[in-house]
Amino acid sequence: MANLDLTEAQIESLFAVPSESKAKRVSEFSAEELKHLFKELTSSKVGLDILWWLFDITHMWHTTFTGNALGNFKEGERNVGLAVLREALKARPTVFADMVSQHLVRQEAKNVRESRPGSGT
Repeated sequence: MANLDLTEAQIESLFAVPSESKAKRVSEFSAEELKHLFKELTSSKVGLDILWWLFDITHMWHTTFTGNALGNFKEGERNVGLAVLREALKARPTVFADMVSQHLVRQEAKNVRESRPGSGT
């Protein structure tokens, strides 16, 4: 692993809260760069699996409204998942259908493996 030898000021600048003018900026990437990155991500089965996992941990498939602080936190996580999905759909309009299709194939293969004698289930 590389030794970066960052100064304290450099470390603080990496994690600094952006000013209001910078806060409006969504990303350090341009719209075209972001679209290209998402095209790369969504062009492979591994990328689709990563998105499925990300959407799962950001509660995309669940209701997050509970009326308490934990619900508010989960809703914030869900908003991140929605933003990622929005960018993925811009790059590849069929990404959601492709993800669901791949997930169903993976689930079917898992069910077949688990139904075999000696599979431990």
